[in-house]
Amino acid sequence: MTEVREKAKECEKSFERLLQIEEEVGEGGKAGEQKDDTVRTADHLARFRMWAGNIGVFAIGHASLDYRLKGSKEMKQNMLELLCTLQEFLRRGMRMYT
Repeated sequence: MTEVREKAKECEKSFERLLQIEEEVGEGGKAGEQKDDTVRTADHLARFRMWAGNIGVFAIGHASLDYRLKGSKEMKQNMLELLCTLQEFLRRGMRMYT
C-alpha cells in the first residue's frame, strides 16, 4: 500500500510545478490574472506544508502519520484518497496552462 508520506510528497512536487508554470506564464503575458493565480497557489502550498507539518506527514519514526495510521487501514485509505483528489486538482490546474 502506498504510504501517505509518498503521496503527500507527490502533491508537494505538483504544487511546486504548478507554481513554476504560473510564474513562467505570468512573465510572458497578462500579468494581472496570472499573478493572482500564482499568489493563490503559493498560499495554498504554504497551507499544505503547514497542514503536513502539523499532522506529521513528513515526520520520521513514531511521530510520522504513516506510523500512527498503521493500525487503521480505513483512516489511512481515507487520507490517501484525499491526497489523490488533491493531486488530481493540481494536475487539472497544470493542464489549464498547456
